[in-house]
Amino acid sequence: MRLWANIHGSKIEKFISLWGGSEILEVRYAMNDMVPSITVIGINPLIEIGPSTGPEDIYYFPAAELEERRPKLERYYGDMFFLKEGWAAGYDTEMDISLIVGYPVNDAMFMHLWNNHPDNTPTPYYYTELQPWFKVKPKTTTYFSYYLFGRDGDWKAALEEFKQLGLLTIRSN
Repeated sequence: MRLWANIHGSKIEKFISLWGGSEILEVRYAMNDMVPSITVIGINPLIEIGPSTGPEDIYYFPAAELEERRPKLERYYGDMFFLKEGWAAGYDTEMDISLIVGYPVNDAMFMHLWNNHPDNTPTPYYYTELQPWFKVKPKTTTYFSYYLFGRDGDWKAALEEFKQLGLLTIRSN
């Protein structure tokens, strides 16, 4: 599927592909003719693992050490991670299902975790975003790919399957 939008005078295209015979959903972005004031972009897919977002969900980030976060239902908040590898994981402990999100880690500046709360008036409900932020290259088309891999069971097994698909990237610097 191909979608596009005019965001503040800039064309952003999104190509969504479901890999045949796999649980991989690939979302490839193309930022064309970006206005000079847009220098960075955060990809913001909303994530809900299982029927709800709550403390039963655990998110993992491979920063200098493995970081773990759970949604806090009393407020909305964000956290930033400088990842060594291009993935983050979510695990719903009640439903026993996992989600791995992956992307080219060298193309991103950082991964941002956002946990929303109903007090946030534009979006008055609970959800989580796993947002890789990257620089937009001026006077060219900037591409960025994001992969979603879901499966039943523990996140560690899902991560191993994701690695076997050849989609895991490791920071080079």
